[in-house]
Amino acid sequence: MTQQWILVKVKSEKTDEKGFQKKVSEHYLVDALTFAEAEQRAMTELEAYGDCEVAAVSKMKLDEVRLSGEGDFYFYKAKIAMISIDEKTLKEKKHSIYALVQNVSLAAALKEVETLYAPVNGQVEKIEQTQIVDVLLHESTIAEGKAEKR
Repeated sequence: MTQQWILVKVKSEKTDEKGFQKKVSEHYLVDALTFAEAEQRAMTELEAYGDCEVAAVSKMKLDEVRLSGEGDFYFYKAKIAMISIDEKTLKEKKHSIYALVQNVSLAAALKEVETLYAPVNGQVEKIEQTQIVDVLLHESTIAEGKAEKR
């Protein structure tokens, strides 16, 4: 099986700034082969924070994931149009790829994506902040270079 990025939505109770218990939903992106593995890894990671339950699990189409190692960063999903010329017909061909970048602001994330994909004729069609609060990587992902930590 090949690598999949799986979005796991977890519901739990957290204490807010005023000391009140509040139900929250958080999204975690998990690098896993199956939904069951993603759910199990998310629950293992979050069990230290108290009771929580998986509310939803779904695939997320991503071709590249770039993570920063530290700080209060947000996750942005970008859709990049890749344009190439068909050698036989000499017509432009366009296909889309998706990247997740972690950065401090939308402007900084956009600049990063543009810098990454400009040399290969990539044009950012869309970029938006996601609800993802953390990415749970499999050890082999970084070793194989499938996700990059800066």
